[in-house]
Amino acid sequence: FPAAKAKGKDADTSRQRGSELNANIPRQGVNIASDFARRIEAIRALPPEQAVIGITAHDCCELCGPTECVLAGGQNLCLHPAKSGYPAHLHNDRVVQAFRKAAVEEIRASEEDDHE
Repeated sequence: FPAAKAKGKDADTSRQRGSELNANIPRQGVNIASDFARRIEAIRALPPEQAVIGITAHDCCELCGPTECVLAGGQNLCLHPAKSGYPAHLHNDRVVQAFRKAAVEEIRASEEDDHE
């Protein structure tokens, strides 16, 4: 059955309601992207000593997760000194440099504690 067509001032009412509804609902991707950006910003604001808590020669930092590495400034890239390399595109990132330096120092200190 063909849908009844609205006439006059009500002709676009259902379409307008749909457009208004869509305008009031934030797009999912925007929320995810802004949450991700806030998380990256929070990770990068950490003091290096706090970022490397829990790191050992074999284990990642406590704040690292399956999709982000604290040492990489929250990127989806593992920068654990004993598990991976140090990509050239991050060599000039001062936050990553500070986190990596703190990680190396923490691993050395924990290894020295293990030998005493």
